[in-house]
Amino acid sequence: MIYSKLRGGLWTGLWAGQAMLNKNKCKTGIKLIILSFLIFVNANSFAQTISLNERNTPFETVINKIQLQSNYDFIGNTSLFKTAKPVSLSVNKVTLKEALDLCFENQEMTYTLKDKTVVIKKKEDLSCRESF
Repeated sequence: MIYSKLRGGLWTGLWAGQAMLNKNKCKTGIKLIILSFLIFVNANSFAQTISLNERNTPFETVINKIQLQSNYDFIGNTSLFKTAKPVSLSVNKVTLKEALDLCFENQEMTYTLKDKTVVIKKKEDLSCRESF
């Protein structure tokens, strides 16, 4: 074994070098565990779910509740909301898209998702589209 004397009377050698390697491996392992945990927590925050139980509720009220649960911004002409049919749905831990699909079922409007925004617009008349 090779020994050398360090300042302060500490002896170091081959065993000390191995101990340093083990410490580095341990630190790396801890960092990987922490990183994995942070990624898991972050992924769960993006996978937000919607839970609603509504019966003949005004469309605008349902949209407001979805907006609160999803933290998405909703934009669109509010006059469309006034002409919308009441919504009845019961969902538990569904994705935003699934909740919106059910909400817009049998409505005269549609939506598109863009970034963290839901854009609500009137459905295009298909008969006009087919004539062109």
